Amino acid sequence: MRRIPEFSVTHPVSVLMIVLAVTLLGWISFQRLGIDLFPRLDSPRLFMEIEAEGFRMSGASGHATTGGARPPQPEEGRTP
Repeated sequence: MRRIPEFSVTHPVSVLMIVLAVTLLGWISFQRLGIDLFPRLDSPRLFMEIEAEGFRMSGASGHATTGGARPPQPEEGRTP
């Protein structure tokens, strides 16, 4: 066990080169590491199906997207 400290003291440049080589190899390995274990991150989506006779689709769409600020209008000539 005394040989490692003796070598480090007598050959400091060699020890520095070994440390830099190990650090460089570790950095390169880290950069090439894959991210296969991360889950897929997709945006959440909402699907709405509205069934109402006598209403225009544009009115129902506006009602759903504005939070109910504008009620859907019945088609012309039909009463709800």
